[in-house]
Amino acid sequence: MLFSSLQTKLIGLLPIALLALTACNQAPTPTDPRATGDSVVTTAPANNSAANTAPVANVDDAAEQVEEALDNHPTLRAFDLDANDENNSIVLTGRVQTETQKQLAQTLTQQLAPGVAIVNRIVF
Repeated sequence: MLFSSLQTKLIGLLPIALLALTACNQAPTPTDPRATGDSVVTTAPANNSAANTAPVANVDDAAEQVEEALDNHPTLRAFDLDANDENNSIVLTGRVQTETQKQLAQTLTQQLAPGVAIVNRIVF
């Protein structure tokens, strides 16, 4: 009798356990930055920054502004860095020589596009 009751409870829990395992094992979607191992940063405007503006209304325009700033920056203009709008995020690509330069590009992007998710695919 006790074994039968325990067996019934375990059988009732089996579908729940299977659903939980299935949800945990799903592969990320191709547009999910976690699928490529990219770092993703969502920027929020800091209250004390003079460079801050209202959150960006058009991510494509912001990406163009970021790319222009990267091309004109004294340290970063030597590299062919790109900023593109993908899935309402700004995606940084290109090659630099140091981690500091990669971080500089990301910081510049955060300042120019507050509130926009940034996917940093720059390599060094």
